[in-house]
Amino acid sequence: MIYLGLLILLMRQIEPPNGRTPTGMYRVSRWSFLTQAVADGILFIGVSILSLIQELMTNKASLALDICHVF
Repeated sequence: MIYLGLLILLMRQIEPPNGRTPTGMYRVSRWSFLTQAVADGILFIGVSILSLIQELMTNKASLALDICHVF
């Protein structure tokens, strides 16, 4: 939802009359790029943390199954 909102705001900045010309692209605020970069960074960190947690949980579950299998 955040990315959809960012895309809508970006499209509003490059609407006609200038449209998608170099002049229209020059009107795009630097803050738009900054907010997109921050959102990408937060998403990357979140997915990385969830991936590590999932890997740790999988390792613990497989270890528990191995211990139960021995007995």
